[in-house]
Amino acid sequence: MSKQMQSTTSPVKSVDRVLDILEALASAGGRLSIVDLAAAAGMPMPTAHRFLRGLVNRGYVRQLPDKHYALGFRMIPLGRAANNFAGLNVESLLRNLVLQLEESVSLAILINDKAEYVARVLSPHAVRHSVEIGERVELYSSSVGKSLLALMPATEVELTMKNMDFRQITPQTIVSPAVLMADVRLCAERGYAIDRQESEIGAVSVAAAARSEFDTYLSISLSGPSTRMTDELIAAAVPLLQDAAEQLCSRQSQSVLEASQHQG
Repeated sequence: MSKQMQSTTSPVKSVDRVLDILEALASAGGRLSIVDLAAAAGMPMPTAHRFLRGLVNRGYVRQLPDKHYALGFRMIPLGRAANNFAGLNVESLLRNLVLQLEESVSLAILINDKAEYVARVLSPHAVRHSVEIGERVELYSSSVGKSLLALMPATEVELTMKNMDFRQITPQTIVSPAVLMADVRLCAERGYAIDRQESEIGAVSVAAAARSEFDTYLSISLSGPSTRMTDELIAAAVPLLQDAAEQLCSRQSQSVLEASQHQG
């Protein structure tokens, strides 16, 4: 490899590894030992330690008294800035949905072949269903995932399904590509998707998705215990979730437009 090639690829590889570390911490709930972190990020411990040292020095990662590593407080303003720039500002919108529907509401976006939760507001009930921010879930077994698939052309859905590792998470999980395709078509026709204990026993969720003009695929879901997620509640939730998803896409477009005008 030439020196010129090394100079262009090495920094990119370093960036990838830093992001691997941050994503591994986020996926684990924000806290890991260096052994588990290196394994999750797919790199040798000395390499992980070297990158962690730089992240700790900059405040993006912190080392806890028990020697575990956690996301640092400098991540918070970055998240807020990204949230504001994207025009989402989701907290008030999600909180309003929870006030109306009294179950947990979450926002997920399409990342490669997974749905990643990026925001949530929990139900006021003591017994409730919740997801972790940063958690990535399968498209075939979640309401957010199926609603995102329903936004894609059929050929793209088929291509995505070829990369899926169908696993029987619960007895209700869809593990047949043909059945999944039929369910996705139904989701596209009616404008929402339902997960009836397909990803977790005892939990039911309904989701509506939208695609922004900047190709952001996002989905908003309402989830709760199966005993409270009645057909009546789902029917009441669907138009609210659909409107909220469209609102977020519209806000993102407006925010990007305003930012470009300001820079000009």
